[in-house]
Amino acid sequence: MRPRDNPFAMARLEQVLAFRPEWLGQSWDTLLARIETTRGTRTVIGRHGAGKTTLFEALATRLAARGHPVVRLFFNDTNRCLAPGTLDLPTNLGNTTVLLDGDRHLPLIVRARLARRLAGARLVLCTRHRRSLLPVFLRLEPDAALLHRCVREVAGRHYPQLAPQLDAWFRSERGNLRHVLRRCYDAMA
Repeated sequence: MRPRDNPFAMARLEQVLAFRPEWLGQSWDTLLARIETTRGTRTVIGRHGAGKTTLFEALATRLAARGHPVVRLFFNDTNRCLAPGTLDLPTNLGNTTVLLDGDRHLPLIVRARLARRLAGARLVLCTRHRRSLLPVFLRLEPDAALLHRCVREVAGRHYPQLAPQLDAWFRSERGNLRHVLRRCYDAMA
């Protein structure tokens, strides 16, 4: 199979597997209403590959479409510093929702500087892999049933071929959906 025809190609996954609150038993209206009425700093908890970044991408789009000011900051293993201008945020963050993804990758002193700068924001949602001292806004806990649902949706007719391996892959990847979907890509290749 050519890479572009693989149902698990990254571009296709991004199209098909956008964050869906109904898979958590919620709706976009309910989730957005909670965001609009929540203040302070809260966490979105989930293990690696649980969908935290996917959630933040979808939230940024939906909040902006509703006219809410949104600042999205993303850090990971290859982006461990504040780029020039990152702290050049609007002077008044009082109405702004900040989606802070992966700030644990930053050195402690930089995190402290960033936290001081974001202190005036209406809401700061931070991603975490486990519970911290901050209140939890949302917990993402994907399970094997969700994995099967995703693979059925993405692969369609190829699902029966992949289904027997999915539970074992899910366990071996410690519930990291992203890694299991990469295994699906390799299997289809």
